[in-house]
Amino acid sequence: MTGKVSSWSASRVLVPLSRVNEQDCINLTKKIIADPLSTRELVCLYKHYKKSNRTIRDRIIADPPLFAKTVKQQEEQKRGK
Repeated sequence: MTGKVSSWSASRVLVPLSRVNEQDCINLTKKIIADPLSTRELVCLYKHYKKSNRTIRDRIIADPPLFAKTVKQQEEQKRGK
């Protein structure tokens, strides 16, 4: 990872997010540049963000890597690992 956001992620996740909440987009962008997420993790984050309330959205944006890790653990538990 080079610490940059892919054009796909920018156009499919960050631009729509900026239309919903510009400040959340700015904060998320800063965080994923410092601590990158995979495209798959970023898409998952955005899907959860869209269906969440303000409190959950704030938590997602506050620590995107923790959110991604938590989702991954939940999926593994569902699969019985």
